[in-house]
Amino acid sequence: MKTLSTVLRKWHFWLAFTIVMLIETICLLGVRKIIVDLNCPEPEVLRKYASALMREEYDKIPIWLYRGAEFAIVDENVEQVLYSSSRFVSDNLVVSKCWAVPDIDEPYGERIKKAYIMYGNSIPDITKHYLQGEFAEGVSIASFWFITDDLMPRKLLFVYPKQNVTDVRAIEQQSLLLLLSLPATAALGLLIGVKDAEVKNREREERERVEMISLLSHDIKTPLTVASGYISGVIDGIYSEEKERTVLLKAKNSLLRVQNLLLELGMFVNTEHPGFCSDMVVTDVNEFVRQFILVNTKRLVEKQFSVEADIPETSYYAIISQNEFTHLLENLLSNAEKYTPIGSTLYYSIYADKKKIQIFVGDNGPGLPENIRKRLFIPFSVGDSSNKQISMGLGLYFCKRIIEKHKGTMRYQDDCGTNKHHFIIEIPRARI
Repeated sequence: MKTLSTVLRKWHFWLAFTIVMLIETICLLGVRKIIVDLNCPEPEVLRKYASALMREEYDKIPIWLYRGAEFAIVDENVEQVLYSSSRFVSDNLVVSKCWAVPDIDEPYGERIKKAYIMYGNSIPDITKHYLQGEFAEGVSIASFWFITDDLMPRKLLFVYPKQNVTDVRAIEQQSLLLLLSLPATAALGLLIGVKDAEVKNREREERERVEMISLLSHDIKTPLTVASGYISGVIDGIYSEEKERTVLLKAKNSLLRVQNLLLELGMFVNTEHPGFCSDMVVTDVNEFVRQFILVNTKRLVEKQFSVEADIPETSYYAIISQNEFTHLLENLLSNAEKYTPIGSTLYYSIYADKKKIQIFVGDNGPGLPENIRKRLFIPFSVGDSSNKQISMGLGLYFCKRIIEKHKGTMRYQDDCGTNKHHFIIEIPRARI
């Protein structure tokens, strides 16, 4: 699913998909027009030009849109053709027989039945043609009444070629095959895109693993070498008794650094496990963050940090893994302890709208330099701040993976106006 969502987010996929759908739509409209042309549209199509008919602006009706169709306007009271879109129609129209033209709202059978009553069995050939809805060989005719704006009764005669049902069905079948093949082509393109993305993702993940192992090996090797050197010096007796304690403390700190790296590596391996963040429950995020601050109050006081919290009393609910979210907040607090001067202020604030919850975790320390921000969420990214090397390790990468599992985002932002530096976490708000 992750690979599919990655493909669907790519602009070139959507461009190709849009082009395919446009082609299909154009084909659909084209085929529909062909079929409409062959079906020779019924007189109802002219009803959408009712305003032009009532104003008697007949030349504004685009009859050329309907191949082979023509129309005429008749005043039967004076037996006169008032308008004809074709000389062929006006020359062959017998106005006195127009009463026999079948109305679109009246079955042919009723009109023929009335004609037999009026004429008996002797019906003129031209009247027979009109009764059967025929204007000439291969040409149909139908009519409907309408009233003009001047309250004058008019009859519209619509003349159109007869349809060939066999041809229409053949085209409909060919069109159906064409329209079915286009989505299949699009699906094939999507499948190829998915497979291509899977290969690229695997290659990228493999490169990241190799790079991570290389960096991890370097980060572990350095403090181990330092600790080994100090311990070897103590064993060899090259330090005085007064200096041995100091040297052993340095060795201990180096080993603690290795321990922390191994703990981070354990967190990284945990993010790859299928059960990672599988313990999600509906949680009051505001209360959850408040409790985290309360639990760490003593620790913050010892570090001489002050806390400002802007957390609404209203409950904002989200579906989260409380265990992993605690790890996330713990990691951000640990980074503040490492890189923020003593006496700084930590800020926690929460905002929400109908769809998402925003959690701001920040401080008023020196912030992060540009060279670190660019690689902030990359494993073992290293930068320099105040002439001191800063290694972000796997902590922030781990935080980002947690938020991604919650279908959210995480970013860093500086507020130059207030000298505040925030990590902004966005997660979907639960509907309660």
